[in-house]
Amino acid sequence: MIGLIRLREETPGTARFAWGRKSLARPGASEWRSFLIRRGAADLARPGASGEEALDGEETMSAEISEIMHEYRITRDLDIKGIVKPIKIEQSGQIIASISHDIQAVSLREYMSDNEIGINDFLDIAIQLCETLDQIHEKQIIHRDLKPENIIIEPDSKRVYMVNFSNALHFPAKTGNLAPSGGYAGTAPEYMPPEQTGRLEICIDRRSDFYSLGVLFYEIVTGRLPFHANNLAEWSYAHMTQKPEPPEKVDPEVPSVISDIILKLLNKNPEDRYQSAFGLMWDLKECKKQLDETGHIGNVPIGSMDENAHFRLTDKFYGRKKETKMLKDAFRRVCDGKAETILISGEPGIGKTMLVKESLKEIVLRKPKTGFLLFSGNSLKYLPGRTIHWSCSWMTCNGQTMHRSNC
Repeated sequence: MIGLIRLREETPGTARFAWGRKSLARPGASEWRSFLIRRGAADLARPGASGEEALDGEETMSAEISEIMHEYRITRDLDIKGIVKPIKIEQSGQIIASISHDIQAVSLREYMSDNEIGINDFLDIAIQLCETLDQIHEKQIIHRDLKPENIIIEPDSKRVYMVNFSNALHFPAKTGNLAPSGGYAGTAPEYMPPEQTGRLEICIDRRSDFYSLGVLFYEIVTGRLPFHANNLAEWSYAHMTQKPEPPEKVDPEVPSVISDIILKLLNKNPEDRYQSAFGLMWDLKECKKQLDETGHIGNVPIGSMDENAHFRLTDKFYGRKKETKMLKDAFRRVCDGKAETILISGEPGIGKTMLVKESLKEIVLRKPKTGFLLFSGNSLKYLPGRTIHWSCSWMTCNGQTMHRSNC
């Protein structure tokens, strides 16, 4: 096994930074978190010292090693001022290092704990993040892991940067989205959008980053997260079903327009969130302009400049209310002890699979008290001489598709 560390290249008159990964125990979970270590240039010059000290003697599995390589590949061609990207990869013995330029910055998490962030400073930070995110999305990249630990800030200039693209993905330029996640995607369940829980048949796209940004904004202006949970299952349920308390109700000092912007970002349905980083940035800049000119934020028509410049197939399900109700009623009867088998017929492409998925979505969100095991499958229409193909999947009580087979 090879140790993993990220080093920041030394510049004249400054210390050198080291970004590493360290296993942090949390209630019910153990996960990898990014952390920042500052060392003097003389200490880091000692062979092996930087890696051993930063990792505290820990080593990483191949999955963690692949993350640093993935980040290098996905960011090496990006020319964006608002990110910190690796400039080269080096290996020395048991240590793999990702080298990047030195920036005198701390994580946003650390900055939030040491400083009180007012609305004016919040707007400065939020606008910078939107500008960077807009450029990242234009390069067909989704960050997928926005959280305070993956954002750094220079305390003096308040210049903000995004870091850690180890979980980022390219998305197809034609469709603008990725296939639904087959499992939990991300490193911090507190900030994951519903479509990244792996429990909903919703595609991941740019708007997934907006949800995470909404959680981050909520935390900055209120000092707390919009939801509370103790484990991954509870976090998934909270993001899929619970409505956050408006920030202006948590803290009366939060302007109602800022509160509305954050709640728009936190919509469960991606169609109801901001559709572009530009539209979000426009609203935030209008708030900043009013605050600078009048000392307060008045009426701002949010979403007025939010236009989707990319073609995207909608995930909304239209019509079929009668059929959807029939499936939901059948599920309730089964929960009462009855046994039923449901067959749905129709021509290919008419929407049979989507009907079942949308009807079962409520089953996942209802979180029944008793567990359930649900089977669904499909087959091609029989024609003489044609081999009949079956596809079957089964679902456990948490709504996660666990097995799929074809024959």
